[in-house]
Amino acid sequence: MTKQEEIQILESLKGDTYFAQYFTSADIDQMIQNIGNDFGIELGCSFAQKAQILQAQLDKQKKEAEEDFKEFAKKVIRTEGGSMSNDLYDYIEKRFGLNFIIKTKWEQGQSLEDYELEYMVSNLK
Repeated sequence: MTKQEEIQILESLKGDTYFAQYFTSADIDQMIQNIGNDFGIELGCSFAQKAQILQAQLDKQKKEAEEDFKEFAKKVIRTEGGSMSNDLYDYIEKRFGLNFIIKTKWEQGQSLEDYELEYMVSNLK
């Protein structure tokens, strides 16, 4: 398809169309201009800007949820300490790593298990 054919199709989608219910006339005009200039079709369009804003919000929420979950895991380690079930320990280790468990236990003044100490020593450089 040529640029001109794409532009003609976009022009035909203006007005009372399903396409125009989502993409504004200004967006369609911007897409046409972008095609003519060999730019990405979404450059400068409001839907792309909205998507960027929503993606940033989603990334922020994911980061906050991850931090909340880490704090929860720290509380579990602090509360359960050496009496934590193997399943729970394995889950936290898989999710955050053995370094996280060791560091959290150390910060809380909890004693480390032999295998945790062995892990630390084996990773010395």
